[in-house]
Amino acid sequence: AKNGSGGGIISTENSNLQLLNVNINNNTAEGDHGGGIWNGINSILKISKGIIKNNIADNEGGGIYNYLNSESYLEYLEITDNTAYRGGGICNSGFGFDQNSGTSLGSASSNGGAYTLAENCIIARNLARSDGGGVYNNFSSKLELINTTVTANTAKYGGGIYNDSEKCPPIPDDISNYYSCNDDVSTSEVKNSIIWGNIVTGNKGKAIYEGTSNFNSTIYSSFIEGNVNTENDNLNTTYLNPSFIDFANGDYHILPNSPCFNNGNNDYVNSQTDVAGNSRIKNSFVDIGAYEFQELSNDFPIRYVKKGAIGVGTNWANASGDLQLMINLPGVKQVWVAEGTYIPANNGFKLKNNVSVLGGFPNTGNPTLNNRNSKDYPTILSGNDTSRIITNNNSINAKLDSSAVLNGFILQNGFSIGNGGAMFNNNSSPTIEDIIFINNVSEGGLGGGAVYNSTSNPIFKNC
Repeated sequence: AKNGSGGGIISTENSNLQLLNVNINNNTAEGDHGGGIWNGINSILKISKGIIKNNIADNEGGGIYNYLNSESYLEYLEITDNTAYRGGGICNSGFGFDQNSGTSLGSASSNGGAYTLAENCIIARNLARSDGGGVYNNFSSKLELINTTVTANTAKYGGGIYNDSEKCPPIPDDISNYYSCNDDVSTSEVKNSIIWGNIVTGNKGKAIYEGTSNFNSTIYSSFIEGNVNTENDNLNTTYLNPSFIDFANGDYHILPNSPCFNNGNNDYVNSQTDVAGNSRIKNSFVDIGAYEFQELSNDFPIRYVKKGAIGVGTNWANASGDLQLMINLPGVKQVWVAEGTYIPANNGFKLKNNVSVLGGFPNTGNPTLNNRNSKDYPTILSGNDTSRIITNNNSINAKLDSSAVLNGFILQNGFSIGNGGAMFNNNSSPTIEDIIFINNVSEGGLGGGAVYNSTSNPIFKNC
């Protein structure tokens, strides 16, 4: 739309627009609002299933612009890669009136006198040159998110969401029958949702930015970057990330080790499926975010581990940082581990039959077995002086045999009160090759500073 709003669609003046299975992509609102859709003036917009992508608004609302007492109900929708001055993904704005000039004012990407409910949606990789990379709310507007993921959006302030403090001003009597607006600041209500990994160039509000000194949004059972308040069952995310399968390449499914797994509140769920059409509440509790966890594919016999990585482990570029998870995956035959130090959780790593865990790979590039060298690329499993490193404690009916292989590691600083500072084998006979044991301690019990074996016949080579 040249010199006008609604690059793709305009719905205005008491309209009721319903869209199903739509793609609204690559539209532009030159010099105005709503690159994809402009919905305004007492109108209702309902979208179920679709993609709103690569739209541009020179002003506000790259994907969707809601204006003046309008409502949007969005479900199973991906709003991605849109651009605007404010509200890269969504702009919710109410009515403003300049009493001096007598002209009406709209805000960019804002919810002022406008309301948006997004459930089972993805709002990602949108760009606002100013405020509200994902969503901008202004003039007494409200945003409600349920099981929605807001991630990888960029803005100066409010990478995920920007709630402006500006209220609707008094409306002149001569138009008060047509326009109305409450006198509240804009707010967000967030339930079972992820707001993480957004970018701010102005260093304020990576997740949510409030234009007032008070935090006016309400958050329930959600994963919000930087949050330390666990009231309303929210997660303290200080040292956590949501463990997406492939954040860098836009796959926001969660891994089974994600803190969002099985950690939402079922009372907030209004739908039977997630954004991808998979069943909701597969386990006891709903997952946080737009995707319900799905079992990982068995089609990758080699999994890749790199210190600090957050991928699913299908290749080096998509490496996982969770060694135990990669060992446990069905169908895996080898786990390749890059140079670095790895600390186990829950009293030690556990080996598995028919899986070879191989250290000594470079932590850069795309190394193969020919590049592997445990001396040049030391790969350390450390107990950090507080934990045993390897614990193979199996029953007589589920023994570990020589097909479980650990090769090319340094096991150091293991600690146990009891048996085996670095390694404990019970009914376990793994193959242990090219392993260096350093500074491991077992206090009390039956000893075994490095290794303790019980009813086991492990094979040690070049150790």
